[in-house]
Amino acid sequence: MYLSLFCRFYLRRAYEAYPVQLVGTAACLAMLIAVLAAWGGIQRQVSHLADEKKALLHRRPGAPQSERADVAVIALPQLQSAEIVKSFNNIADDLHVPLEEVAYSLDNADRTPYLKYRITLKTKVGYSEIRKFLAVVSSEIPNAALDNIRCSRTDAAAPVLGCELEFCAFFSKKDHG
Repeated sequence: MYLSLFCRFYLRRAYEAYPVQLVGTAACLAMLIAVLAAWGGIQRQVSHLADEKKALLHRRPGAPQSERADVAVIALPQLQSAEIVKSFNNIADDLHVPLEEVAYSLDNADRTPYLKYRITLKTKVGYSEIRKFLAVVSSEIPNAALDNIRCSRTDAAAPVLGCELEFCAFFSKKDHG
């Protein structure tokens, strides 16, 4: 009780003598407390991320990349360009997605352990057909991934989208020129 009266007396006296300085000091203390609280949260997040990174990169020295316990290794198929073209065309035909333009290109970088086959498709269909097409491609061609999608409409009320879909399919580099 005496401490409370003591603090109240001196705080009131300080406020009457130096009101701007007292309010400024209180604001600085509040900001310092907020910064310290935020800093503690940031430090915990950084520590957590460092632990996750360490767990992801943890492996025996000299062990091959495939022995990492936390990484799923996918055996990539050999490149057969006719088969990948046929797969995309069959999926589009089955789902009634008309392909207006199709382009294929092979990226054969020397420093990568795989081949990257780019497939670009242009079509004009509805939103639901695009979603179905992407879902089927994802399930039936597991080594292909959607890299980019750009859609536009000529009219806001039109149900048809003009879309350009860019896929990358990855293949084993073994036995390839």
